[in-house]
Amino acid sequence: MFSRSPSFVYSCIKSETPKIGVRYTAQSKKKRIVVQLLKDFAGVGVKGQVVHVKASTMINRLHPFNGAAYLNYSGAEPVIPVVQPKKSEPPKADANLSTEEANATKATSEIESNKRHSSEELLSLDQLVSIDLTELVGTDKDVILSKIPKKLIFYRDTVDDELRKPLSPDKIIDTLKNVATKELKEQRLKSSAIQFFQNHSILFLIKAVGEDGKPTEKVIDQIKALGTYHISLQENGEELASTIISVGSRNEK
Repeated sequence: MFSRSPSFVYSCIKSETPKIGVRYTAQSKKKRIVVQLLKDFAGVGVKGQVVHVKASTMINRLHPFNGAAYLNYSGAEPVIPVVQPKKSEPPKADANLSTEEANATKATSEIESNKRHSSEELLSLDQLVSIDLTELVGTDKDVILSKIPKKLIFYRDTVDDELRKPLSPDKIIDTLKNVATKELKEQRLKSSAIQFFQNHSILFLIKAVGEDGKPTEKVIDQIKALGTYHISLQENGEELASTIISVGSRNEK
């Protein structure tokens, strides 16, 4: 192997500097001087690198505290071995990392990747405005039916397990309407809910629930006794929704 003197390396660096450094105009380059960095400086270069800088930068930032050496005079040679900046490479995995640390690093990368994909999948404002809400939630009737409670509990004054005042279908319907309407946020849907419960084509069938937990065959016109009852909302013979009603004694609360 042949050794190369610092002056030879420096001469090579000087010839290569314009290729690896920042490109300057002819006018701006005249105002710059050649220096060698003796320390790392962000945005300027690394220790040992030969760079062209403004005289003011050298005086105010680099030269103080022996941060750089002048090479802009005849016969000047590098003070320390010359270093050429390396192209940035992606960081390699540390072989000393434990399996858990490596997995954690991999998981973090996957999370960042998922975040990027998620941001790409987000809808724009124009896309959101163009969405037909009925495609998402169905018709108004579907929304209203989804808000009808599955179970209600009524407490009434009783005399020997009989209600002092029967529980009428109108009272049950009003209660279902009030609960469903309260769950709706839009005024349009609230109005639709009121119309739905006033629709005469909707039947509210009341049946007692037997010991087997199933509704009996007999339809009753009102609730007169304590117990459990099944309310079926039907239209054209099709059940739209159902509710279980438990009637308890207010006297025993």
